[in-house]
Amino acid sequence: MKSLTFDIKWLALSAGLVLGMLFSSLIVQAATTISTDIATAGGYTQTGTSANTFTGATTLANASTTSNVSIAGALWIGGNATTTAAGAISTQSGYTQTGTTANTFTGATTFSAAGTALSVTNNATVTGNLSVVGTASTTNLKVGVGGTSMANIITGYCTLDAVTVTSASTTMGTCTLASGTIDNTYRAFVQATSSLSVATIITAASSTAAGTIQVRFHALQTATDIAVNTVSLNFWAVK
Repeated sequence: MKSLTFDIKWLALSAGLVLGMLFSSLIVQAATTISTDIATAGGYTQTGTSANTFTGATTLANASTTSNVSIAGALWIGGNATTTAAGAISTQSGYTQTGTTANTFTGATTFSAAGTALSVTNNATVTGNLSVVGTASTTNLKVGVGGTSMANIITGYCTLDAVTVTSASTTMGTCTLASGTIDNTYRAFVQATSSLSVATIITAASSTAAGTIQVRFHALQTATDIAVNTVSLNFWAVK
């Protein structure tokens, strides 16, 4: 009886040890839920490929990653910038790029600033159509690959001073701009209006003084008198 009793106790002890080890293994392999905060003085390392889910407010100080970061909802950055689930980015302050890498916008892009000008200090290249709603300003505009850079374009009309146009010779007249100013660095192009006599043609135009355009006339028939402020010409001036 003693021998049988000893064997039964030994078997019971062995079975308990096996069940305990199996239960511990199951606990390690199963998911663990902790209802309190976790603080560690070391780093957190995940060797598996399972996705991590953070449902509450999460703070990452000096975080970096070598792979993609996927966020299903909005991403808030510093409380001043946010993204939407569709990928749009909104910022309450300006966007500054300190590097020289070109920015590429493949979709429809809208730059809107309430009372604030959009400034580009370097060259801007647009491969598709450029649509500007409002006022666009640049100090170096080039249209097309082989286009000529233009710093300023002024359009409007000017009014002629009194001049007598003859058929025997060409006559220069001074046309004063109604608004704006140009000088001899501009190339001026003028177009006659119905106020110019039918028998008079314009043969040349240039700007030699600020705010005026010098226009050369020729009369096809007899001399024509142009009274002061009776003839206006449309003009374009570029440089």
